[in-house]
Amino acid sequence: RGHIHAQYVLMHSLSVPADPSITLPDEVDVTEAVLQFAMLKLAELEQCGISKNRIIFDPGIGFGKTADQSLQLIRNIAAFRALGVPILVGHSRKSFLKKFVTDEVQNRDAATLAVSLYLAKQDVDYLRVHDAQQHQQALAIQRYLDV
Repeated sequence: RGHIHAQYVLMHSLSVPADPSITLPDEVDVTEAVLQFAMLKLAELEQCGISKNRIIFDPGIGFGKTADQSLQLIRNIAAFRALGVPILVGHSRKSFLKKFVTDEVQNRDAATLAVSLYLAKQDVDYLRVHDAQQHQQALAIQRYLDV
């Protein structure tokens, strides 16, 4: 039968399903740990016959990471360019945003948008968000102003 051409998203998580009580130790360099994980898994996937050009990497914001670790990954997102695959970040309305806004999920949209604009400036390939229309408008304005 034919070859499968679907994309594969490789996401870092310490447990499946995610368990908020299991996180990387505070003393760990989270960017380096996730980068090492990604390099190992990419090599394993390629050995299984999954071409690297079909893989998208997601650092797994909030999955096995504290709020500070998630923010560190976002700050250092450019480090994942070394993997040579597109990057996806799913940060929308996640609990790490409670550092900036109240605990109410619906109050996290402005904080999500701020992070999205930062990630767009870092040339992240895919942003997984809840309010796509709001993001489309904000990113269009950002592109217009950056010209």
